[in-house]
Amino acid sequence: MKDMQTYAILLRDRIDPQEIGAASPLRMEVDCLEGQNTKFEVHTDQSGIIGLLRYLHGRGFVILSVNCKSEIRE
Repeated sequence: MKDMQTYAILLRDRIDPQEIGAASPLRMEVDCLEGQNTKFEVHTDQSGIIGLLRYLHGRGFVILSVNCKSEIRE
């Protein structure tokens, strides 16, 4: 894949990591539970992050922020 990046995503509420990734199209790693929110990272390209955001929204998760942490060009 080209233009892979690491994204940090913050969701409202404390969510079980297994619930987030139950049927996710991508592998996600829960970074930490920040207070009452859940932060995780995913490494993907632009189409992957769009699909993931649609997946999370469709499952009813409230997305508080999405930040690009790094850029790796292959």
